[in-house]
Amino acid sequence: MSVAPRRLTGAVAAAAVATGVLAGCGAAGRTLSQRSLEVIFIDPHTTADVARVRARCNGVGGAVASAPGKDNAMNRRYPLRFDISGLSVPARSKLVVCLAADKSVQAYQDSESTN
Repeated sequence: MSVAPRRLTGAVAAAAVATGVLAGCGAAGRTLSQRSLEVIFIDPHTTADVARVRARCNGVGGAVASAPGKDNAMNRRYPLRFDISGLSVPARSKLVVCLAADKSVQAYQDSESTN
């Protein structure tokens, strides 16, 4: 009669371990994803436009502007990105308000990538 309770206890322990492992994987997955806000400028725009928006909006709401990248097609299309990983909706809204205040900003694109 003592066999059944041990099996049940073992099954409960196994389920608890599996749940903990899966929860840990989910948490690890969240830390590996990166969310960014890519700024789309009017065409044509200047490097001074990009530098002005970077200087004005870097740090707003906790967003961090990326360093200027290499001159390639992707960086010409999206010359300015902000890391918004882990920011709340109100914090992201502050960044959007800052971006909207500049006449050279046409739009923005929110994207998420996993590493």
